Amino acid sequence: MKRLGEIHEFDELVEGTVAAHPDARQVLEAAAGMYRYIDHDGYRIANEFRRGSTARDGVRLNSAERDRVRSWQRWDRCRELVQREDDKEFWASFFLNYADALMEGDDHLFDEYRAGFRLQHLTDLTKLPDCC
Repeated sequence: MKRLGEIHEFDELVEGTVAAHPDARQVLEAAAGMYRYIDHDGYRIANEFRRGSTARDGVRLNSAERDRVRSWQRWDRCRELVQREDDKEFWASFFLNYADALMEGDDHLFDEYRAGFRLQHLTDLTKLPDCC
């Protein structure tokens, strides 16, 4: 989407796909991963967040914290679905990816000391922080 210059459609596409497949762990895991690496910069235009840096008419915003929480929400739902399965080998693979997502440092730079320290801070996964 970024290469096509359509990054502003990311949220609608991902959320629509998750809504259409709420119990598909592959979809949830893919969505969680996408929120980790998507461009977090955007603008508030007409009281809506528009992802990407192409629209310069508005207030510049960063959705990194909101995207982090959204990613964790998707990982957490996926965890619930995975725990219903009997394949322990798959469990191991999934939980390694899950742990990697939780330990990721700021700006996707894995800083094991800082990231581990951040685990003491609780994040409420029942609500998304407002970036707009």
